[in-house]
Amino acid sequence: MIRFASTSRAWRGALAAVAFGVAVIAGLGCASVPTPNTDMSPRPIAIGTLVNPDLTIVADDGSFTLRGGQQFNTPFATSSLWGTSFTGQALLDAYPQARGWGARSVKIKQAGKPDLHGLLLFNNGIAAAFGSGSQSYYVRIAPEKLDNARNGNTAVSYELMDFTQRWTDGTTQKAAQYSWVLWISATPI
Repeated sequence: MIRFASTSRAWRGALAAVAFGVAVIAGLGCASVPTPNTDMSPRPIAIGTLVNPDLTIVADDGSFTLRGGQQFNTPFATSSLWGTSFTGQALLDAYPQARGWGARSVKIKQAGKPDLHGLLLFNNGIAAAFGSGSQSYYVRIAPEKLDNARNGNTAVSYELMDFTQRWTDGTTQKAAQYSWVLWISATPI
């Protein structure tokens, strides 16, 4: 009987050690994983300016005209870009998807030069955005982008708005998203 009692104590000790190990592993496995809690509430951007004085951007459907050097009321906007992430060549190559995001076909007219075609997209701001790109659209198209398009290439011009990403554990990170995007080509896109 003594032998049985010591074996029983050994088993109880082993089971207690296993139970403790399971509890420790379960406790470690339950550590909360931070989740995003950035305020993504849409914040429309009411106005913008077409900076290039020699440009006019006209919607193919006639619904709006942006005149160079003048302020404009935002003719349309989407929040579709907030779920995407593009940089460099990927943004340039994304023009086939642009209509699905709400981009509009436009003509880009420049004094003394052949018209260009484009897809223009205005992105809404979000509550977490800050800086000038989240307050108004500053549409400036670099001359080399226009020349590149006239030479048979697709070009893209854009402005970024800054925002702060936040997580439930209190960490933050600066980030940016497109405020507006204009894909430009010598032929309709």
